[in-house]
Amino acid sequence: MIRRLALSGVLLTLSAAIVDGQTAGVRPVSELRAQPVSDSALLNVVVNGRLMKEQDLAREARLFVRVVEVAGESGSAKTEGTEEVVSWIYIAVSDYGEVVEQRAYRLGPVYDPKVERLVAENRTPVVYLAYGARGNRRRARLAVDLKGITISATPR
Repeated sequence: MIRRLALSGVLLTLSAAIVDGQTAGVRPVSELRAQPVSDSALLNVVVNGRLMKEQDLAREARLFVRVVEVAGESGSAKTEGTEEVVSWIYIAVSDYGEVVEQRAYRLGPVYDPKVERLVAENRTPVVYLAYGARGNRRRARLAVDLKGITISATPR
């Protein structure tokens, strides 16, 4: 009998912990706190980032991919007489496991980037990126996974 009561006490304690865990992030408004972001790189991505493309490739590659553009400083393209900019491209990839594995990669600088396609090829996410001045555009194939990015040129 004592054993059953002890076990019931453990179950009740565990049940309370489970309920608290399920309500994390659902606290009253009076308990919400805002903190300034002090990491300058993170601040730049959050404030200046522009979503170029995202794709849920769960069925094809069991990965989710997001491509974000962050513009450089005014005039960073160094085109005479203009304030045009180059950009940095951030590619985020995450899986769908119980413990989610995530990676982010940065490439650039690139001028006037455009994501032409984001697809799965042979169970690998591939981003087709075009960039450069009109008349001199370059195209890159970016094969992305949790181990890295393989970059190759694509025909014009």
